[in-house]
Amino acid sequence: MTTSYEYLQLLASKVTDELIITWGPIISNEWHELKHSEGTIYDVWMSGATPFALGVALGLPHRRVVC
Repeated sequence: MTTSYEYLQLLASKVTDELIITWGPIISNEWHELKHSEGTIYDVWMSGATPFALGVALGLPHRRVVC
């Protein structure tokens, strides 16, 4: 069985300068351990992470956003 950490490792290897929006303490902590950067917003409330990321993407159309 694949763990969320293994999926995050794969994603971290592909992330360059994208803005990252994470939710939940476990995922946020794992992402911080794997790929901490100034372009990451950690632990946005679960139901608000996607709309928050959409707002960031609309406000910064020249940047890629991953939620």
